Amino acid sequence: MKAVNLMPVDPRTSRVQGMDRSIGSHVVIAGLALLAVFAAVWTITSRQVDTRGAELIRVNAEAQAAEKRAAGAAEYVKFTELARNRKATVMSLSATRFDWANALHEISRVLPGDVWLMQLDGTSGASSSAPTPATSAAPAPSFELQGCTRSQADVARLMTRLRAVDRVRSVGLTSSIKPDTGGSDQCPANRPRDPVFTIVVKFAAPGESTAAVDSTGQIPDPAAAEAAAASSDGSPAGSGTSNSAPKSSATTGAG
Repeated sequence: MKAVNLMPVDPRTSRVQGMDRSIGSHVVIAGLALLAVFAAVWTITSRQVDTRGAELIRVNAEAQAAEKRAAGAAEYVKFTELARNRKATVMSLSATRFDWANALHEISRVLPGDVWLMQLDGTSGASSSAPTPATSAAPAPSFELQGCTRSQADVARLMTRLRAVDRVRSVGLTSSIKPDTGGSDQCPANRPRDPVFTIVVKFAAPGESTAAVDSTGQIPDPAAAEAAAASSDGSPAGSGTSNSAPKSSATTGAG
């Protein structure tokens, strides 16, 4: 016969064995939970990487397409810039252009019927030489009129009319000479002792002041001119009257 132990097991031993089995179960569960978390994180990260990679490919494709469009529009940009520069150049030239045709038209309108022009020269006035009564130091267009008329009074009347032309700054008489005998062969009047004159008409350049110039061809300072006028006649500056009668110095020939 087989012997059977019918005595109860020690309670302490059974309690220790139960605790060991419980700790082992918790460790297994914690390990499985950690593996599940790692797996979830790996899955999410992989999906994000795939999504960002697809987005990067899309952005690169859009950037390449934009670069192609920009390269195709570069010629239009160059053309627009060229057109803008040409427009600015034309506007600058237009603002600084002197209207020679209009100046000649205005001079022709004020010429009396008894005045004959033998020569007319125009100059822009730009020069590196020292200023003279005929040419201002600042570039200013001018005309030199050479002709003849009936008398010195007619020369003075012509100068008065020339001063009324728009944008004229000064009218200067270079010479007005009566020939000694027989008159001038070039003058259509061709009468004895008809004066032959040379007059310089100076215009204001575009954008410049239309104030009259002094004897050196310069625009005088308005404040200095008013002070000089006030000191000469004892009247306050700006209250003096101006005499518009022309001043001319004529050289009269013998006879």
